[in-house]
Amino acid sequence: MTGNKSRSPQALPYGYTLHGQYQIGDVLGQGGFGITYMARDVSSNRMVAVKELFPTSQVQRGPDKVTVLPTSQESKQSFEKIKASFSKETMMLVQLQDVRDVVRLYHAFLENGTSYYVMEYLDGTTLGKKLQKDGPMGWQELSGIVKPIMVTLGRLHAAGVIHRDVSPDNIFLLKNGQRKLIDFGNVRSYSQDGAMTAYVKGNFAPWEQFSSVIQQGPYTDVYSLCVTIYYSLSGKLPPKATERYTTDSLIPLRKLRPGLPEQVYKALDHGMAVKAANRTQKMDQLYYALFGEVMPGGGKPNTASYVQQGGGVSIGGGAKPQGPASGRVLRCQSGQFAGRAWNLPLEQYFTLGRNPECHVAYPPTTKGVSRVQLRLYAKKDGRVLACDECSTYGTICVSPNGKSQLQHGKWYDVTGCLLAFGGQEQYRIG
Repeated sequence: MTGNKSRSPQALPYGYTLHGQYQIGDVLGQGGFGITYMARDVSSNRMVAVKELFPTSQVQRGPDKVTVLPTSQESKQSFEKIKASFSKETMMLVQLQDVRDVVRLYHAFLENGTSYYVMEYLDGTTLGKKLQKDGPMGWQELSGIVKPIMVTLGRLHAAGVIHRDVSPDNIFLLKNGQRKLIDFGNVRSYSQDGAMTAYVKGNFAPWEQFSSVIQQGPYTDVYSLCVTIYYSLSGKLPPKATERYTTDSLIPLRKLRPGLPEQVYKALDHGMAVKAANRTQKMDQLYYALFGEVMPGGGKPNTASYVQQGGGVSIGGGAKPQGPASGRVLRCQSGQFAGRAWNLPLEQYFTLGRNPECHVAYPPTTKGVSRVQLRLYAKKDGRVLACDECSTYGTICVSPNGKSQLQHGKWYDVTGCLLAFGGQEQYRIG
């Protein structure tokens, strides 16, 4: 907390104690809608980051240099709407706290006529600032940055939401080597019917984000991440998606940055397709296309299905497993699909949950079952492994040795065991 030499007059005074607990330090960032400060939590003596809602076009500081006041009656009405939106951002962060590598949220409160939330302090810089300082990156270095970000985005998508603001400015590089996705102010659920509000961040936004009537989904984040990779490797931004839609003047990456692995060029071509229907649909598909590896927490996709296929997956029916059978069978002993059985594919992920793309897909209103409840993986040696995907109510495994609850994100050998979740859902692995 060194004190900014050129501190904005709009910022809270240096050293001011907010909420009787957070001693305000340097300004970490300021935009059109808020100010983020470094602060010290005096109760625990740890460094935190505090985000203050401060829409500069609507409010000003009062005479005490602390209180936030609307500039007019009209601004007061707009400010109240912005407060409601800020509260939604806070609640979205609360809901995403179980997602690995999402910034930790500690506290949210109202004070000084505005809203605040307190989160973990991240020591480092953004990918955007690093690129401004050092220029385009090599593929090996960039791979180490985007891999964990893709895993985080995959987990967000499995939770039914999309980020909608993926860019170099929102990828944070911590000094300890961690990479985190930040700024969740535009996260929205994509699982509900209909489109969502338009939100555009220049050249990083796909075509569907320029409209409030076109459906958005995981493929929306795929486009933005691919533009981020394209820019990080070449130092050039592609034309805006709206310009590309009529006459696509995108310069292929292979011309701007020759010598990269061929799969990188192909993966970005698919991932940056202007029309969503022609684009790579899911993050684990993009991961496999870029690296030839199964994404942690994701399945090995059918390489022929990078883009949307005709038709859809029926609720309750689920997707058909791809690839050779393992000889292992999943049987539903009680619950909605009692009497049904599925041959587990060899060395591919098999999922159960409310997500329509799961192999065993529950109706969206099913209580006690998460969007992705469980993943199974049949190995060549005959074993079947199971991983609970951070479900809300957990998964129970019953074996000859007794009953236990699967820990989130950890793989277990469940060969011959009974798996139970929800109200009365029970499956036997045989």
